[in-house]
Amino acid sequence: MGIRKKIFGEGYCFEKIFAFFMVGCVVGVVYETILAFARQGVLQPHAGLIYGPFNPVYGIGFSLFYILLGKHDSRRNWFLTYIYCCLIGGATKYLISYLEEVLLHTQAWDYSDLFLNIQGRTTVPFMMFWGLGGIILLKLVYPYLSK
Repeated sequence: MGIRKKIFGEGYCFEKIFAFFMVGCVVGVVYETILAFARQGVLQPHAGLIYGPFNPVYGIGFSLFYILLGKHDSRRNWFLTYIYCCLIGGATKYLISYLEEVLLHTQAWDYSDLFLNIQGRTTVPFMMFWGLGGIILLKLVYPYLSK
């Protein structure tokens, strides 16, 4: 009977969900800041919160990747994981935009002028980025953290 070493975030747990939420929040700020710089030539952080480099829309999306797809991801091929992440990410961005408009009567973003937009709430190219983020998270980061 040896002493069992405690592993942080063992199995399917809140610690991993929270870790993916935080990673997603920061990745979202970096992504949107780079995107804004490429489009407008201005380096301005695109954080969704007042304090810190956090965009909770992306945190929620990354958490949903883990919650909905992480448990059985090793059995799913990369392409299917990519498609699911595109859809989950796009739906997250769309739903948060919709809820903000209905509940708060505000609009944090409007992509109506962008190519392949979906009612100005998200775009197909942004959904493709969500898919890439999901692949990196579920196929590279998650297996490493699960060990």
